[in-house]
Amino acid sequence: MNRPLLVLLSCLILPSVLFSQTDTAAAVTESPSVPGTWEVVAAGGWTFPYEPSEFKDHFKTNFNFGGGIAYSLPPGDVGYGEVSLLFHYYNALFTRSGFRTANNLPASAKVYGYPGDIFTGMVQFRGVFATSKDKIAPYFTTGLGFYHIALPALGIENTPAPLYEEYKKSTIGWSVGLGVDVPVMERVTLFADGKFLLGVTETNGHKLFTAGGGVRVKI
Repeated sequence: MNRPLLVLLSCLILPSVLFSQTDTAAAVTESPSVPGTWEVVAAGGWTFPYEPSEFKDHFKTNFNFGGGIAYSLPPGDVGYGEVSLLFHYYNALFTRSGFRTANNLPASAKVYGYPGDIFTGMVQFRGVFATSKDKIAPYFTTGLGFYHIALPALGIENTPAPLYEEYKKSTIGWSVGLGVDVPVMERVTLFADGKFLLGVTETNGHKLFTAGGGVRVKI
């Protein structure tokens, strides 16, 4: 296993242990009968292609959306943890002008390409720094799971072959992020966050930044 994955696994497991130990101690001392809560999560926002350079040059910012289900532990002395299973779709829009510039093509060149698609299904840990779930609170996230990327062939019309072949890869992906919770009702919390997302491929990987927000609803 390579070093980035070892670091990510440590980031995913160690915070979970810290928050769960705090939550367990608090639960035994104060309210041993208080269970965790299940929540439905929906989110959306913007996708920013970052690396490698061809990815950033040939594609530009576009939308993303997703959702899943989460189990949130009771608050403790430090805060509380949440484990979720989230599925997400990210779209990266093809930019003809960026493609021409990156490949030194004249403005008259007729190029072709389509949006790129990224799908993820990840187990995520969220550590929220709040002793009560009715307060505005910052949090961090770490995630690990399935990552699939599909990029189209890119080239110049009426030429025998594309400059860039179609690319598809299914692999392991991971993410880290920061955000803030804003409770608005007893069972509804809004949130905003930003994440760094990487698919571990046989090359340098395809890195994304995402920014957006969503809603959590207790069930």
